[in-house]
Amino acid sequence: MDEEPVRLTLSVSDWQFIDGTMDNVGAIAIIDAPATADIADFVRNEGWDQIVGTEPDRPDWPEESKLVTVALTRTVWEFILAAIEEDIPISRKLATAALISLQQRLEQEIGLHYGIQLAIKVRELLTDIHPVSDVDPVGIS
Repeated sequence: MDEEPVRLTLSVSDWQFIDGTMDNVGAIAIIDAPATADIADFVRNEGWDQIVGTEPDRPDWPEESKLVTVALTRTVWEFILAAIEEDIPISRKLATAALISLQQRLEQEIGLHYGIQLAIKVRELLTDIHPVSDVDPVGIS
């Protein structure tokens, strides 16, 4: 039985964070977990197609504050949520790493806080629709 799509409304900025997370997931998984890389690529393409369109000469991303609705299966949304949550401890370590520049540490700190807030938002949106499966939030508490 095919899953019904779940429509979540987020800002373009939120989706760009998801897109970047999926880009990282795909790049890391391409060798050892090609199926995971394929899902990440699917998410990026679906987001792009649903937000910007499928025309060959489509424009860039809309204004970051614009609200957009993206329809994906619950399983795919939970994949996205897990990827964001798995990045939190990594960003936390990088934000305090002495071997990178202050600018890079600040960028990691901003990404860390954005990721935490986005994970909370996606989890709450999914919970409002139906309880989220037992995906354990990592490092949010």
